[in-house]
Amino acid sequence: MSHRLRAAFAVPVLVSASLLAMPPHRLAEAAEACSVDKTRFRDVGPAYADNKSGLLWRHCVAGQSIDMQTKRCQGAMVAIDGYKAAREYVENLGRRMVGIRMPTIDEVAGLADARCGMQAFGATPHAGYGGAPVWTTTPAGPGKVYQYDPAGGGKVAVDELDSPGVILLLIDPPKKSPDGKPR
Repeated sequence: MSHRLRAAFAVPVLVSASLLAMPPHRLAEAAEACSVDKTRFRDVGPAYADNKSGLLWRHCVAGQSIDMQTKRCQGAMVAIDGYKAAREYVENLGRRMVGIRMPTIDEVAGLADARCGMQAFGATPHAGYGGAPVWTTTPAGPGKVYQYDPAGGGKVAVDELDSPGVILLLIDPPKKSPDGKPR
């Protein structure tokens, strides 16, 4: 399988450049205003449950792992060029991690917190992911797909062949048979 992957070491610059112009006292205010909403999000091992939507999200962006002691993501995020490569990446993960999938645009947008501006995921456990565009499975017309781009105002239609993005991962619960047992 061929993927156009690259370590996303430059991704945090998207947010950092906008924060450089912010005075130090405003940075502290922004961090306070964008703290994780612990009434909405509940830790579930390497994932968290969103009590508002009922969705189960992996803590870390694709390519990273979570330190279970600190609940902090470690390692480099993977930026993926092109929707097909992103989809294949998630399908490959799905062979090892049951129920893993990419979100729809509405699912990602549901995480956003307008109070946080550029830190659109500030009130979620994804607060530190860096602000890069996020791949979704939602088509946006011929040859286009929607990404959630905090810097671009949210829902953005992009060319599915050569746009970079990161992947936030959802975990679907195991399907149950008619007798109620997991399949």
